[in-house]
Formats: sequence, structure tokens, C-alpha cells
Amino acid sequence: MKAILVRIGVDHSYGRWNAPADPATRRFLYVPIPEKPGTRFHPGCKHVYSDLLPSIERFAADYSLDAVADLRWPQLLERRAMHLDPDFDHLTYGDVGNRRGSHIREMDRGDLIVFYAGLRSLRRQDRQLIYALVGLYVVDEVVSVADVAERRWNENAHTRKTKRGAFDIVVRAQRGCSGQFSRFLPIGELRNGAYRVREDLLEEWGGLTVRDGFIQRSARPPRFINPERFLAWLEQQNVELLESNNTPAPVVLVLLRRPKASNPNEMRSDPFWEFGSFGCTGCHSTNLMNIRRADELAGARFGFAQGGPSGVRLVKLTPPVSVIKHANLAEVRWEPTVMPFRYDSAPLLIDNDGRTDFPRLRRLIQDVNRPTWAGCFCSRFRSRRRFLPDKVAEEVVSIVARHEQAMGPQARAQGYADALPYVPPHVDGRRSETYMEFIAKANGKQPKRVRRKTKACRSRCGPKLPKRRCH
Repeated sequence: MKAILVRIGVDHSYGRWNAPADPATRRFLYVPIPEKPGTRFHPGCKHVYSDLLPSIERFAADYSLDAVADLRWPQLLERRAMHLDPDFDHLTYGDVGNRRGSHIREMDRGDLIVFYAGLRSLRRQDRQLIYALVGLYVVDEVVSVADVAERRWNENAHTRKTKRGAFDIVVRAQRGCSGQFSRFLPIGELRNGAYRVREDLLEEWGGLTVRDGFIQRSARPPRFINPERFLAWLEQQNVELLESNNTPAPVVLVLLRRPKASNPNEMRSDPFWEFGSFGCTGCHSTNLMNIRRADELAGARFGFAQGGPSGVRLVKLTPPVSVIKHANLAEVRWEPTVMPFRYDSAPLLIDNDGRTDFPRLRRLIQDVNRPTWAGCFCSRFRSRRRFLPDKVAEEVVSIVARHEQAMGPQARAQGYADALPYVPPHVDGRRSETYMEFIAKANGKQPKRVRRKTKACRSRCGPKLPKRRCH
């Protein structure tokens, strides 16, 4: 087996911009380098940067950012053609076979092409680039550009152009084991004046054919000295392969229960909106937040559905979440920590009469055998952990964005109880302390008791709070 490490994506040298990445969720955007000015294309084969603008704006909106002001998207690129290579939609990669791609030209079926990129962190305090693996091809075949049939010209950047190099090649990858990574895998660090593969990874991979793991820029891509060791490491990373360019973040709906009015101790603590946290109470630990499968949720967006007298409403659609594993349970967190909608101002998922702001979502539950539409929704999503279908997720994201713009900040909850359909019997006035107590329990620690509960306090707070502070 042979394996080679290939740098891809727009950067300071080619495009004067680095694509954004979220260090918390390892979500990233794949933005290719630009074509040379004046490049001519076969009819229908030109791809311009404005085609990527929806993906860039959607990525920015997921984090409540602006593509130009916050991500520094260079708008002058929008009119330029891009060199869409690799093209994960078609699982192809092209190169010049007599120079940079000479080793790729010699590859056989089953060999590996590993893609990496230099990405820019969303965190403003991070000054260094994130050098990370972003995709993998298992080679199916390597063909000369001259041998590519006209019906397949649109599959790769090297065949889309009218003028091609005499030695240009196209790699076609095997389906089912090739694609863009669902999340980036960081590999680089700034060492000895340049970006290089981390020393621990160089040792674990068995080394590269470049001095001291240099990956900042190279005339010829480095090769893996021991591809089998690298592949064994990669399999341990448990990363999903996507046969597409820039798939949007998936959406999962989480059904929140109503407060129990009969329980004087009922607070309905979770989610902790103020801290961008969900799951630390353990209420969903047997289904959605199962600690053994929680890693599958990294990078997804959580839509919190709250039932109540005026139907099931979507009180919050989070940015992409990261997963924190404690000793006893899993927690998801997100940033920024914007408060949810008030229940009475949130978009309507469904009510008993079938009214909804999300028509595609209603079609998703129409085959459930329950007497009311709200009951159908609850039956479908009470313990569901699967992501919404792409079109339904797209509708949810779009409608929530329009709702936020139309309603304005006055629709936001001021306190956590505003997102509930009615005030719980016991409103928690010390959310920070409560949150820290749950985190301590999640890590197997006993929270400190502030003082012994008095008789007067028991009559006020109820008898079942021996481990909580009284007030």
C-alpha cells in the first residue's frame, strides 16, 4: 500500500483567505483554491465562488456570525472561478502527473490519498492556523485527462477546462470508503518556525518523507513511510466520510417534558440555556444522550421542542454542539449562549389541530397513529436520536432564522422559566450553583452542602432536596 498527504483548500497564498473551522466541534468549511484569471471552461463546467456563498453564510449563521465582518470572507472572490479539486461530490482528484503528482500517477487500486488544509479558528484569540486532515480517498483508478470521456468532463477541475496539461491525471476514488471528513482531525503545530505534523503523530504514523513533518508548503506532497500504521490510527478516530462538498450541520429534535405541577420540588432545570449546556441532569441518558453513542452528536444542531397548552413549539435551535463526556454521563455544549425564545413567542412545530410553521415536518409525522397531531409529534420524537432528513432540517433552519429576524430580541426569554409553557412550582434562583452541582455529580463527586436544612426551609422548599442549597 502507498499513501500520500496532499494539501488542499484556499489559503493565504491561493485566495488570500483561510476557510473557517470550529475547534469545539471540529466542524469546518471546504473552500477550494481559485482558478487562474482568464481560464476558459467547457459549457456548463464553470464553478464560481458565489456558488459556495450559501454554504459560507449558513456556516456563519449557525454561530450567529456574519460572513464578511466576522469570517472576513473576501467578496472579490465571488466573481472568480474556483478550482474545485478534490470534488467530493464526484470523488475525484486531479493533478499534474509529471511534477507535483508524479507519485500519484503511480498509485494503484487501494492506495490512499489523505487531504489536509490550513484552517482559521472561529475563536478570535487563536492566532495560529489549524492544520488538519479533512478527507480521504481510497484509489479506485488513475486515468489520464486525455482519456476522460466528454460525458465525465464535469467531474473534475482538470477536465472542466478547455486547455489541459499533457500530463494531467484524474484519480477516481472508491465509494463507501472515501470522502470528506464530517469533522477535521487536527495534526499540526507551529514548531521550529513552521507548521509541522505533531511529533506524537509522526511517531504513531511511522513518519513522513519530509524533514521534521514539514507541511506548510511543499513542491511535492509528502508520503507516509508506513501507510498501515497511519490507517490503523485513522480507524481509531471514528470519523464519518461524506460523499459531498460542505454538507450542512445535521439537526436533531429533542422533546422537553412539561413541568409537573403536582411536584412542589419541580424546577425543570435542563437545558441550562445560560451556560449553553444540555444533558448534565441525566434525564436523556438512556436514549439521545447515551454516553456510549454521544460522540455521534458532535457537530449537530439541537432543536428543543417544548410542549404546552398552545402546541409543541421550537424554543431553541442551537449552534453546532460539542460533546463533553463526564464520568457518569454525556453533556453537549454550544456557543454563543443566546437565550431561547419565550414559549409563547417560539415558532409552532405542531398543535392538536395540525397547525404548523413547518409543513415538511408535519408530513414526517402524518403516518403516526395517534388521535392528535401533537400526540403524533410526541410519539415520533420522544426517544428519537436520528437526525432530521436533509430537506426537513433545511426547512427548520430557514424558518427559525426568519422567525428570529421578524420577532427581534423581545421574543427572547429573560429567565429559563420564560421558555416553559407555565411557571414550575419551584423556580430556581441560583442556576449557576445548580449547574455546578449537577456537573459534580456527573463526575462522581458529592456536592458540598451549604448548611443543614431547617424545618422552615423544608416547609418552603419541600422534603426532597437534601443535597441542594436552600433559599
